[in-house]
Amino acid sequence: MIAVEITNAEERLVELIQLQVLYDRLQAVRQRQGDLPDQIEKLQDKASGLQKRIRELESQIQQLESDIRALHISNDNLRDLEQKLLRALNQARGEQILQLQNEHQETVLTIQKNIRDIGRMQQKVEGYKKVLAEESEKLREIQQAIAEKQTRLQDIQEETEQQMQVLLTRIQALSAHLHQVDPRLFTLFERRRRALREGKALVPVLSLANLAKATPSRPKVDGLTPDPSSSARIVCSGCYILLPSQLQIELAKHNKLYVCESCGRFLVDAELFTSVRDSMP
Repeated sequence: MIAVEITNAEERLVELIQLQVLYDRLQAVRQRQGDLPDQIEKLQDKASGLQKRIRELESQIQQLESDIRALHISNDNLRDLEQKLLRALNQARGEQILQLQNEHQETVLTIQKNIRDIGRMQQKVEGYKKVLAEESEKLREIQQAIAEKQTRLQDIQEETEQQMQVLLTRIQALSAHLHQVDPRLFTLFERRRRALREGKALVPVLSLANLAKATPSRPKVDGLTPDPSSSARIVCSGCYILLPSQLQIELAKHNKLYVCESCGRFLVDAELFTSVRDSMP
């Protein structure tokens, strides 16, 4: 087991525990937000995707309606032409009749084709409008969900802002003190805090009996079933690896700082940790 020699060991241990407890409290306050920020971000991404899709649908509808209007205008002009051709046919003679008949037939066929095209386009427009209505409703629901979650998040932030400021002020003051009295120790602590899950740089050791009570969801530790009668066996409460029983005796002396060889966390006596934590305001 790795031991770190420090001066005024017990005093430094108490200060490190206090700093870890303050960080734990800060983490707990931040966790009150839960995954609301992530939920809001995901919903905003969905909303952005829907807004893009809605813009595309609106553009397609607009283009189709413009094409439909153009075909209607074309048909109006063609019907005028059809009437002129019919009048001309009544007055035509000889070869003119065949030419006018061909022009008239072409005009009628074009009108019929335009009517078919208008019908197909109108069906597309109706289909796009139906999808547009559905997507718009989805967007409305998502925007409503975003607004509700943002309101909840804002309420939580307002409730916890003062708590966080108090904790951050205390952390700053204690960090500055530790950095002044033992910069090497403070640097070691901070390096672990930033690297380890949930910022737990320092943890108490636990007996297997206490571990079984504290973490009922962990039925095994290193392949062993926690046995309440095995009170002499201890584990790191950060990574749950079994530790030498002798370490408990060494930790109780409060004269050195020990490091877990598995996860790299500082290890402290559970009684000292609990005593310091419970005495903090």
